[in-house]
Amino acid sequence: MSEKVFKVVMLGASGSGKTSLRNNFLYKNYTWQHLPTCNPDFVSTHVVPDSGGIAAIQIWDTGGVSVDRLTTASLAEDADAIILVVDGSRAESLDSLSRLLSGLSSVFTASGLPVVLVMSKVDLPQNVSCEKAVELCKSVAGHNLDIVCIEASACTGKNVDCVFQRTAELCQTKAFGSSAVELDERPLLLKTRVSRHGDPICYHRFDIDDSLQAKGHSRHVADAVGNRARYILRRLLCLG
Repeated sequence: MSEKVFKVVMLGASGSGKTSLRNNFLYKNYTWQHLPTCNPDFVSTHVVPDSGGIAAIQIWDTGGVSVDRLTTASLAEDADAIILVVDGSRAESLDSLSRLLSGLSSVFTASGLPVVLVMSKVDLPQNVSCEKAVELCKSVAGHNLDIVCIEASACTGKNVDCVFQRTAELCQTKAFGSSAVELDERPLLLKTRVSRHGDPICYHRFDIDDSLQAKGHSRHVADAVGNRARYILRRLLCLG
């Protein structure tokens, strides 16, 4: 049994806060140390949008677009949604945003591609507003661009969850015509799978595992995942 996994690609200038936003969402942590992302990577997880249901998303973190424009473009071409991260504390961010949009024009002009514009670092004094950034996006990529803007901070955690919940909701709406996916009509077949980074939150409903069948509701999902986590912990303690 399989489900739709939405590919979400994070784009933005180097130092705009893409990695910090993803790490805060996944691990609820933040570091002041800036380590540039050299190679794109992804982590898969489930998100529960505010509108209900549950969505599987694959979150791709990329380096600054200037690092490897061709690789970034190829990753974004088949994305289900784009998270466009802009450092709102830097006035030159609009210039970086304009270059990014122009360099990846074929991606942003794709019909119906949802774009979530994140004004990051709102814990710092702001020099760029959401209104100006959205206006720039539409002037470069077209006024039909499907875009929403969210102010967020990886440092304080403000609106970080909202960014990914809103992105998942837009993906569901585009794919199914409704933001909420009804889960009660079919059983959930759950199996944990650790990502390439070894993060324990990466749960997928891709594989059949009779021991983890649950009736379709997010509460049952959490119960099944918790039982599996406790089982793995017991095994590790025995091996130790």
